[in-house]
Amino acid sequence: MNNDFSDFLTRFSFYNTITKEEYSKENPVKDGDPVAIRYEFTIPNPEEVEEGTSYVLPALPEQLDLSGINIDYDYSVGKDGYAVWSINAERMITVKFTSAARKQCFRAFGDNLQRSSR
Repeated sequence: MNNDFSDFLTRFSFYNTITKEEYSKENPVKDGDPVAIRYEFTIPNPEEVEEGTSYVLPALPEQLDLSGINIDYDYSVGKDGYAVWSINAERMITVKFTSAARKQCFRAFGDNLQRSSR
């Protein structure tokens, strides 16, 4: 069973990896821009997160070129590797906790998904 990870997101940014400027309606992505997506999250009750608990994020837009991202590969989250994330062929991201959450709130994620736009 997968839970909705959106409830834990505290910030989302979509930005140019060279200039570090965030994209917006006023600053749209240009063809060939190197882009990164950063998700930040906080889990308010980490003691409720058990080993093996999975969460999903909405599918990424079709405009993002995911070449170079390994589909269904587990990328480590955090320096202690308390979770992994993967993206499937439908462009949905799954976050799976590999160990039970500790008492502190988790804050993390992102910058691993860096690719050029189409």
